[in-house]
Amino acid sequence: NTLTYKGTAGGRIIDFTSATNGANLTIKNLTIINNVSWIERAVNYNTNGTLTLEDVTIKSAEGCSLNYAINLPGSSDNAKVEIKNCKIWAGAQALNLWGEKTVVNVTNSELYVVDDSAAEGRSVVAINNDGETIADYSVLNFIGGSIKVVYVGEGKTIPSYAIRNNTAHSTIKTSVDTVIVGDISNPVAIIYWEGF
Repeated sequence: NTLTYKGTAGGRIIDFTSATNGANLTIKNLTIINNVSWIERAVNYNTNGTLTLEDVTIKSAEGCSLNYAINLPGSSDNAKVEIKNCKIWAGAQALNLWGEKTVVNVTNSELYVVDDSAAEGRSVVAINNDGETIADYSVLNFIGGSIKVVYVGEGKTIPSYAIRNNTAHSTIKTSVDTVIVGDISNPVAIIYWEGF
């Protein structure tokens, strides 16, 4: 089965808003293709239920761009995510996590971000922190599969990361057979301050 998005640029293909809090979403045996110039998110799971993706491919058509393939905003605190046998391509993050105490299990799946030498570094997997919304105390488990930065174009202006953890207490565990291409960033310390 294929779902081809031909909607509004900058939009979202599948969007669970915070109004659906606690709702579960299961997507199986589906190829999701973005077919417009660019979209912000393919699967936006803005709730705290269980998100399951199994045998799912997420990608953009040639010449089109997708920023965040799987996005879990701040209101996804305590969500459970199961990703099995999937192939996920994105421009900024394949898995973008903002929810606190979220558990993500990724099994035999391939996650990619395309680095086109843009000024901003990218990351395939990001556990985020902007000082207000923090995906802290989350756990990401990767069994098999791969987490890869794919470089295209000329040169690298800012390195892209395979994994970027911007929290003090979240953990990312990868099995010995998980293939990782790209840098891994973990915080040494996190300091908050008010202006001078």
